[in-house]
Amino acid sequence: MTTPAPPKAPASAPVRRAGPSKPLPWRAAAVCILLSILWGGTPASIRVAGDSVPPIFGAAIRFWLASLFMLGWCVARGERLWPRRGEWRPCGLLGVFLFVQIALYHTGVAATNASHAALFINTFVFWTAIIEHFVTRDDRLTGVRWAGLAVAATGVCTVLLTAGQVASGNGTPATLRGDLITAFSGFLLGAKIVATKRTTKRVPPGTLILWHDILGAAMLLALAVGIESFDPSRLTTEAVLALLYQGLLVGGFCFGAQTALLERYSASRVTAFNAATPVWGVAIAVLMLGDPLSPWLFVAAGAVAVGIVLINKRPGATVGRPLQEGG
Repeated sequence: MTTPAPPKAPASAPVRRAGPSKPLPWRAAAVCILLSILWGGTPASIRVAGDSVPPIFGAAIRFWLASLFMLGWCVARGERLWPRRGEWRPCGLLGVFLFVQIALYHTGVAATNASHAALFINTFVFWTAIIEHFVTRDDRLTGVRWAGLAVAATGVCTVLLTAGQVASGNGTPATLRGDLITAFSGFLLGAKIVATKRTTKRVPPGTLILWHDILGAAMLLALAVGIESFDPSRLTTEAVLALLYQGLLVGGFCFGAQTALLERYSASRVTAFNAATPVWGVAIAVLMLGDPLSPWLFVAAGAVAVGIVLINKRPGATVGRPLQEGG
């Protein structure tokens, strides 16, 4: 005589979890497009603020505002405000990285026009890929991603080689000096992103970004006081709005919104919209500031955008990078 089998428990309905590969709903996609536009407008806003604020002072104000946002971010999310004993050194090193990269970026934007700056600062994407392939070996390049590097590099070289071919526009002309400074700032931004990504394994992201903002802003302010002259009475309404845009919208809202998106959705889906950032940057600079429009400028911006898409192509990858920063 056999023992009857115990009755089977009723099958429970499968529990749906919001995984990282979940498709973007239209609201999330709209936020991604908005972030791309806001990042693209950063060089133009720096040019607007530069009419009454010297570049390093403008950078210092921008990151003091970003520090205030990050303070509120950490409090709202319950993250530690004070680094522990072993965490001050990496926060300080990234603060120095921020100081040098942003000082060069604002100086470069002041020396060229916003449309060129929008292209060159976004070269950070392929510098990040090269560093992670050859130096840290965290993320190896595939044939498709090498092709993306080649396409993006072609776009950048097109800007340099056709700088004198202006079709229309009477805004600020581009200069080779400003372009090269901004391009070097893009390289430093790529290196800083790699360093930040590795450091977040030891320091909570919110704490790290808060103190890298505070320390970087303090160094920028010290440099500005030493080498620039700033008369606050010359501040225009446009300059104040441009500084608030850079500090609170770009340095604050964009960081918080993309971090929230990366916690819910695939990084490849979220960051795919970043490919449009250089195109938005060129369009905003041409339409709002009247930057000189070369017949090759949008071709170059499109090449950089396609290159960014291909560089971010990771077969089967669903886990996002801890942080993504713009210029």
